[in-house]
Formats: sequence, C-alpha cells, structure tokens
Amino acid sequence: MDATGVAAILALAGIPVSVLLGRWQMHTALRQVEASHRTALEVAAANHRNVLEAAEAGHRNAMELVRKQEEAERARWLAEARRAEYRLLQNSLAQFRRTLLAPDPIVEDVLSAFDEVHESVHSIEAVGPEEIYHLAVRILVACRVPAVTFQLGRSPSLEDRERWWNQIRSLRHDFHDAVKGVLEGC
Repeated sequence: MDATGVAAILALAGIPVSVLLGRWQMHTALRQVEASHRTALEVAAANHRNVLEAAEAGHRNAMELVRKQEEAERARWLAEARRAEYRLLQNSLAQFRRTLLAPDPIVEDVLSAFDEVHESVHSIEAVGPEEIYHLAVRILVACRVPAVTFQLGRSPSLEDRERWWNQIRSLRHDFHDAVKGVLEGC
C-alpha cells in the first residue's frame, strides 16, 4: 500500500471519529442549551413569584389604607351624628322647660314638647353610645311624670312644675357632662 492508500484508510477511519466528535459536541451543546433553558425558566418563575408577592403586598397595603380611611370617615360621621342628636335633645328639653314653666301651661304644648323629647331620646339610641342613651332615657322618664299629669287633665302647681324641672335639670347636667366626655373622645 502506498501512501495514498494509507491516507485513504486513515481518512476512512477518521470519518467515524469525526462523526463521534460531532455527535459529542452536539450533545454537549444540547445539554448546555437545556441547562440554560432550565435556568431561564427558574429565573422567570422566581421573577413571577416576586412580582406576585409585590402585587399582593401592594394590594394588602391599599386595602389597609382603604379600611383606615373608611374607619376615619365612619368615626367622623358618627361624631357629627352624635353632636346633632345630642343638640336636638338639648333643644327639645329647652322647649319642654318653656312649656312646663309657662305661667299658664297649655296641655297640648307640654305634650308636644314631651313628644319631641321622646323622639330625640330614641334618635340617640341609634348613635349611642349606650351610656348616653341610658342617661337620655332617665331624662325621658323624668319628663314623663309631668306629661302624664297634664294628660290626665290635672293642673299642677308652679311649685310642682319647678320641682319636676329641677329633677330633669339635674339629669340634664349629668347628660351634658357625659356628652362632653364622649364628644371630646371622638
């Protein structure tokens, strides 16, 4: 065999080696691509988790802010409603006093003023607190005695009417002090 034959045999033997080397390089490249792909998927999944966690945290913070704003708005509304209802009871009591202590009280006026006190007390029940409502009920009970007396057609003396008003006035002062404490706490 001459050198050409040997070169041909070596060339033929080199083909499978080249093919094997090519396959080995191709498998290595595919493994690298697969590893890169897995790494990219893991990074994408981690980024997705991070974005979701950030979105959830932002949502929780926004919901907490909304809840706090709603609580503040409700507290503001309740304070305003309480002031209005407390003022209404005070005005109703002033009207009741005027009709009760008038020189010649008119039964219908006394009963009408009592009805206003009654309505005011029950409006206070809606806004509370319970302590204030109970004080208002005590005032209502005290106002009921003169109202019923007039309703029964009796004409109480000025002395009786002043005594009744003094009892109501004492309860009214307790109510006023309690209301002041509630409204200052708002």
